[in-house]
Amino acid sequence: MESLIEELTEDSITRAPQFAVYPFSCSYCLFWERPEDFRKPVDRETFLLRKRAFIQSLRKSSDSCGKIAFVNGKAVAYLLYASPALLPGLSNYDHLVVPDGDSLFLACLFIPERRFRGTGIADELLNCTIGYALKHSYRAVETIARRGYDENPSGPVRFYEKRGFSIAQDHEEFPLVRLDLTQSH
Repeated sequence: MESLIEELTEDSITRAPQFAVYPFSCSYCLFWERPEDFRKPVDRETFLLRKRAFIQSLRKSSDSCGKIAFVNGKAVAYLLYASPALLPGLSNYDHLVVPDGDSLFLACLFIPERRFRGTGIADELLNCTIGYALKHSYRAVETIARRGYDENPSGPVRFYEKRGFSIAQDHEEFPLVRLDLTQSH
């Protein structure tokens, strides 16, 4: 199994993993960037243009905003991270106090096909996120994980707990988990 991790850009997003039904593939998902448009029936090109514009805006404020992982040339995983202030979709979680401004928010770490889960790809992508956060002096990495269901774009709570994250804000289904980088790295 030959794997490659590539920088997420406004061009590479077109090669992001595909899953389920339109428009919920990574290339067209506007959950974090345009929550008001997330479930509206819009044509694929409009969604893709909006996604590309969002990634371009993130890359203007930072040298990186995520990765795409490939196995034998096939896109199998998608990673998106940014400062919480740049992710309007956090408003979808009205139970949350906005994540710490000194944290890097991991919006998506998603491996659509089960056969690629448990292969170490998620760990590689998480390590990319932590490395980026450390390099840019973030104090923590945070994400909204999910209890009781693995099909969550950022992943299940137990994945993060096994990697040193703790629950920063509890919720029965969508807790905010946090890895404090000032103590653990």
